[in-house]
Amino acid sequence: MAASYFDLHPNRSHLGAKTGPADVPPTEHRSASFGGSGPVLRPGGGHVGPQELHYSWRSTKEALKAARPRWDGTAAVTLADTRGGSMTPTIGARFVHIPAHGVSQTSRQTGARIMIAAEGVTEVRIDDSVHVLRQGDTLAVPSWSWAQMRNTGDQEGIVFEYDESPMLGALGLYREEGQDGT
Repeated sequence: MAASYFDLHPNRSHLGAKTGPADVPPTEHRSASFGGSGPVLRPGGGHVGPQELHYSWRSTKEALKAARPRWDGTAAVTLADTRGGSMTPTIGARFVHIPAHGVSQTSRQTGARIMIAAEGVTEVRIDDSVHVLRQGDTLAVPSWSWAQMRNTGDQEGIVFEYDESPMLGALGLYREEGQDGT
């Protein structure tokens, strides 16, 4: 992840002061990934190699607003490299928008997920425990644990989530399941 750069906030990110390249909008296209419901952000800003990643906060917010909500009301934007593949060969990442009072589908997957609250307050239920994420908080969801995101507030919640799904998929080990059996 050291080659990655993304803005979590116009002034600061959870990693410290903004030090990356100028705010340049990425190329956007629709994708069948992540339930086929969201756009994919590609890094922008002129000539970049496939692993030079820059996702501006402004472009991410615009893509989330434009994303078609899934059946549960949440929307997601999957991050891609400059060629449209997963963010890296081993790491998949997305921003998930949880509207005010919204609840995501309960699901589980092989491989751990890391969630970082980018905006708002989001409750994450992992099996039988509930964790409250505020902007900048990080939470690890263990492999094959049931997880659900819930926004109990009146403002939108945005969570950055990454996992090892590209690597596990390439090895034939990735599985994902919704609590309703999907």
